[in-house]
Amino acid sequence: MHVAEKILIVDDTFENIRVLANILTEEGMEVEYSTSGKNAIKLAEKTKFILILLDIMMPELDGYETCKIIKKIPAYKDVPIIFLTAKTDPESIVKGFNVGSVDYITKPFNRDELLVRINNHISLKKEKDKTEKLYNHVKSLNKDLYDSMNYAGIVQNSILPSADVLKRHLHNSFLYFKPKDQVGGDFYWIKEQQNKTILAIGDATGHGVSGAILSTLGVSLLNEIINNECFESSKLILEKLNARMIDVTTQNEVNLALSFELGLCIIDTTKRTIQIAGSNFPFILSVKKQLKLPDTIPYCKVSYTKKNNNYIYHVKFRGATIGADAQSIPYTELSFRLNESDCVYLYSDGLVDQFGGELGKKMKKNKLIEFVSDFSSKSINKQEKLFHSTIDNWKANYEQVDDITFFGFSF
Repeated sequence: MHVAEKILIVDDTFENIRVLANILTEEGMEVEYSTSGKNAIKLAEKTKFILILLDIMMPELDGYETCKIIKKIPAYKDVPIIFLTAKTDPESIVKGFNVGSVDYITKPFNRDELLVRINNHISLKKEKDKTEKLYNHVKSLNKDLYDSMNYAGIVQNSILPSADVLKRHLHNSFLYFKPKDQVGGDFYWIKEQQNKTILAIGDATGHGVSGAILSTLGVSLLNEIINNECFESSKLILEKLNARMIDVTTQNEVNLALSFELGLCIIDTTKRTIQIAGSNFPFILSVKKQLKLPDTIPYCKVSYTKKNNNYIYHVKFRGATIGADAQSIPYTELSFRLNESDCVYLYSDGLVDQFGGELGKKMKKNKLIEFVSDFSSKSINKQEKLFHSTIDNWKANYEQVDDITFFGFSF
């Protein structure tokens, strides 16, 4: 369909067409005319006019029917149609609006009033076209962005270990992993080294694409470090990781907050021993017997409660955020020998920051510990189901505020 900035005049009286055409052309407007509704419809199918002036009282096809048919043409959905008629009764006016007109001018009309109304409707139409064009452009950009995010999510998931890989390394384990967007800053990583399993859960700065890039970097650096050297110390891995992260992210003068928090375990499933360390990262342990801990643990806060015959420990390491500062708080580590069915949990702060429950408040640490104490004595498979349902019920209809990762395992 040809698009023209023309006004179509539809009237069965030539004198009316001549008067209107003279007024409009004197104002620099282009016009085309038709003396019947049927011919007007044919013209509309070939050319998209910017506005139509339409008489109501015409033989064969009146203005109402002509308007209804033109409005069914997709290109004319938003084109303004103004009725010009001697009919002034309320019923006729209402009928005109119901069939799709935007205005109603009675004959004989005032020249200045006619021009003001025509110019107003043309301006409104042009502004609406601009808005629609901008909307379609933004919609197209959003679709491209959404498609890219979806693909980025597929790429990120391909880098992270699958559920089968996690189960192969730690048979009795489960993962709750839910990025806020299609991609996120939380990540998890697992590797075998000298008959031991090294597990890490990380929480990169931000979420979405920026967080995903950082999480991918974290996985890459962990692989690089572990593949090149054998480790017996979890805090030494964090020291190496921090140094390597700072080295990678300070190669130019741009000062960006490129960092992540991380919890790390070295697990010997045969001896049932575990060594944990963290970069500003929390752990929860559910054990049958009270742990023997040092009287003072530098840069680490430990609290516990007893419930359902289990001791529930919350351990929060204050070690330097990975990539933030080489001279910041040093890392420390704790080692335990655990019994069968004792459980260890790692989680990112997106979980305790999540709003939910009956009062719509943040979950916070104590509520999470309460949840864990309720299901930690059950089998891992039951724990997984209970945890998923518990968190989903807690969140309910509240928007997810951050990436969420929770990993649990037992010996």
